[in-house]
Amino acid sequence: MGGLQSKKDETTVLPQLQESWKVISAFGIDQAAQVFYDEFCKDAEIASKFAGVKMEAQRKMLMTFIAATLTGKISALTVRRIVELHLPLNLTAEHIKQFKAAWAVMLQTVFDKSDAELPDEVISQWNDGFDVLQRFVTHAGYILVAVQDDGSADKAVQYVQERLLRSIDSVWVYSGGPTPAADKVTDIVQNMTEKAAFVKGHLQPEVSGQSPAQGIIDFATRVGADVVALGAHNHTTLQKLMGSSTSRHVFEDSDRSLLVVHPQATIPPQDSIGNRYLVCVSNENSQPGLIGLTKWLTSNDTVVPLHVIPRPQDAEELFFDNETKQEAQTSKRHGGEALVQMAFNTLTKGSPVTQIEGLVVEGVLKTEVVRVAKEKQVHTVVISATRGKMNALATHLLDHTNSFNVWIFQ
Repeated sequence: MGGLQSKKDETTVLPQLQESWKVISAFGIDQAAQVFYDEFCKDAEIASKFAGVKMEAQRKMLMTFIAATLTGKISALTVRRIVELHLPLNLTAEHIKQFKAAWAVMLQTVFDKSDAELPDEVISQWNDGFDVLQRFVTHAGYILVAVQDDGSADKAVQYVQERLLRSIDSVWVYSGGPTPAADKVTDIVQNMTEKAAFVKGHLQPEVSGQSPAQGIIDFATRVGADVVALGAHNHTTLQKLMGSSTSRHVFEDSDRSLLVVHPQATIPPQDSIGNRYLVCVSNENSQPGLIGLTKWLTSNDTVVPLHVIPRPQDAEELFFDNETKQEAQTSKRHGGEALVQMAFNTLTKGSPVTQIEGLVVEGVLKTEVVRVAKEKQVHTVVISATRGKMNALATHLLDHTNSFNVWIFQ
C-alpha cells in the first residue's frame, strides 16, 4: 500500500485490526472519509462521478469496507454489495488503483496525526480487500483447489486447469492434514502457472482437533477465495447417511461457493469449445447461483436454465376437480417461465454467453435434473442454496450422482 510504513509486529491480526479501528474512530469517520475522498477526487473523471454522491454515502462505504476487512469477511459477494450499495459508479481497474492510493493517504494521515502505529498485518489485511475489489471489477476469479495424496482431487485439478482457468484468474493449491501432498502441490503449481495470473501452493500442517474441512475453510477465508474446488470420494452408504464428507462440511460451515468434481464425471477435452452448465432455477432465490456463474462464463459456453414443476399427483394441494387442477398447473408453468426468463436476463446482462436454452418441465425435481443434464450433455449442474443449509437436491447430486459435477453457490 503506497506510502504506508508498518511500525510494529504482533502475532495475531484481529487485535491489531480492532486497535486500528479504534484509531480511525477516534480520529473521526467523517474526517477520515473527507481525507480519502479529497485525495480520490483529484482525478477529474472520478470527481465528476462523485459529484452526485452525498457525504453520507461516502461515510457508509468507508465504514462498510473497514468493517469487512476488520472481521476478515472480504469476499467477492461482500465487495459486490459494498460497491452496489454505496458506490454505484461503474469503476474500472484503473479507478481501483487510485482508490487504493487514496486509501493509503487516508490511513497515513489518520495514523500520523494520532501518533499511532500501523502493523504489517493490518496493511496486508486491507490489501487483501483491495485485491478482491480488483477481481470484482475485472471479473477475475480466485479458486482454491484442495488436493490430497490419494488422488481424489485429480479430476478437480484437471477440471479447473483445463475448463475454468483464464489468464486473469488466481489459484491457491492447498493441501493439509497429517501428510500434506507436497510433491503433488509443486507439480500442479508448475502446470497451472502459465494458465493463470497467479498460482501458489500452500501446505497446511496438521492442527490438533481441526478437521480437514475446517482447515480448508480457514485458508479459503484467509485468502478470499471465491470458489473451493474439491474432488469427490466414493463414500459408503453409512457415510452418506451420516453426511461425513469434507465437501458437505465445507459448504455448511463457510460462505464460499463449492465446486465438487466427481471422479467418474466426463470432462470435455481441453481443445473442445465451451462448457455446458445446467442451472436449477427453483425460485427467486436462485439469483446467487446465476450471478456467481456469470463471472466464469465465456461466449463459447452453453447454459441450460431449468425449472421443474411438480406433477399434479406429487403436489401437496388438494383439488376438487380436473379444471381447477389444470388451472393450477398452468399458473405454475407461467411462474416457471418467468423464472427462466429472469435467469436469461441475468445471464445475458452479466456475461458474454449467448447460447442459453431455457426449459420448463414437469416431474420430480431430482429425477428431471439428472435426466435433462444427461440429455443436454452438461458436465456441471449449478445450484443456489441458503447459506449453511444443504438442500435435498444438492445432497442427492453429491451423494448419488457420479456422471456430472456439482457447483453450489450461497
